[in-house]
Amino acid sequence: MLARVSHVTIFAMVTGCFVLAGTQAATAQALCPQADVRPFSEAGVPAFGTDFLREPKTITVETDLRALGDTLSGGTWRMQNPGGLAWDNVALEGVSFTRNTDPELGPNFRSFDVVVDLRAWGSLATDLEFVVVDGERSLRLGEFTGITLHCEATKVSRTFSITDHDFVSFFADGSAPTLRVKRTTRADGC
Repeated sequence: MLARVSHVTIFAMVTGCFVLAGTQAATAQALCPQADVRPFSEAGVPAFGTDFLREPKTITVETDLRALGDTLSGGTWRMQNPGGLAWDNVALEGVSFTRNTDPELGPNFRSFDVVVDLRAWGSLATDLEFVVVDGERSLRLGEFTGITLHCEATKVSRTFSITDHDFVSFFADGSAPTLRVKRTTRADGC
């Protein structure tokens, strides 16, 4: 009889482990059926839920922006590999700057339609700030505030304008400007 009890106990313990291991994926699928849990479990960050966002979380990434200076009217510059910002249940999947052929503010400005692709796992709100940096100098291009995300892919866009003087100053021969994207995420409260 003792041998049967230990086999039953071991079976119950192994079954319990499998149930606990599947809970994260099952919870994720219940909250966001179309979500893929890999980006967060691989990073060792809680896969779902916004308990860890009691306070806003900020992350900043920089990327080489030199190619934007060579973008012709109607051309598009795309941020390379933005997916590294997925640690707080929001992934920055893409950023592009398309140079307008007809500047809204007149001939002394260069304007760009900025498109940002985001994906969320949960109900969250995020802000994005875009700054051009060259050494000690920086120029704030613009921001997106109060973007509400709910378990889905979201695309937002806005037009940023730069004076010709600032554009030439940051993108003249030999300059190596970078784009700094700062993202602040918080629980949406839903």
